[in-house]
Amino acid sequence: MPTASNSRAFTLFELLIVVLLIGILYGVFVHKLTRPPVANSDKLTLKNIKSFLSDFTFKRKAEIICLEPCKTCNVYLDGKKAKTDEFSLFKSAPNVYFPDNFGQVRTISFLPISDKNGAINNVCFKFSLFNNKSSSHFAVESEGKYYLFNPYMKNVKESKSFSDLSAFFDNSTLLPSDKRDYDH
Repeated sequence: MPTASNSRAFTLFELLIVVLLIGILYGVFVHKLTRPPVANSDKLTLKNIKSFLSDFTFKRKAEIICLEPCKTCNVYLDGKKAKTDEFSLFKSAPNVYFPDNFGQVRTISFLPISDKNGAINNVCFKFSLFNNKSSSHFAVESEGKYYLFNPYMKNVKESKSFSDLSAFFDNSTLLPSDKRDYDH
C-alpha cells in the first residue's frame, strides 16, 4: 500500500517549462553580453578608434574601412566583415597624410576592396589595429582638425595645425645623435 508523502516531485511538464525559460533568458541576455560591440557613431571618434577596435576579438587584425564617398564604415576582423551595423565616421571624405621617401608629407590613398559579389569599392579611409597592439601610422585631416595616429601603444593626438605633421613624422629623434652611440 503506497504511503502518502508530503513532498511533491516536479512533473515532466513543469521541468520542460523551466528549461524553456532558462533557454529564453540565455538567448536574450547572454547573446547580448557576448556579441561584438555595435558601432555607434555618437560614441566612436577618431580619438578613440584604437580602444574601440581593441574591444573586438580577433587573431591578426581588426580594421575600420570606410567606402567612398565616406558615408559608410564597417568593422572587419581578420579580413572578414564583422556582424555590426554600418556607421558613419566622417561628414565628408578625410585627407590622410604620410611622409614620402624624401620626408615630404603627402596625401595618400587606399587600395580598393572587393565585396562578396566581386564588385570593386573605393576606400576613403582604412585604420588597422594588429594583435600586438600596433596600428596604422598616418595623420588624418577631418573637419578642420588633424589626428595623429602613432603606430605603437600611444593615444591618438589631436592638433589644429598642419605644421605639427612634420614634427610628428620626424624620425630623426629615434636615431643616435652622437658618433659614440654607433661604436660598439
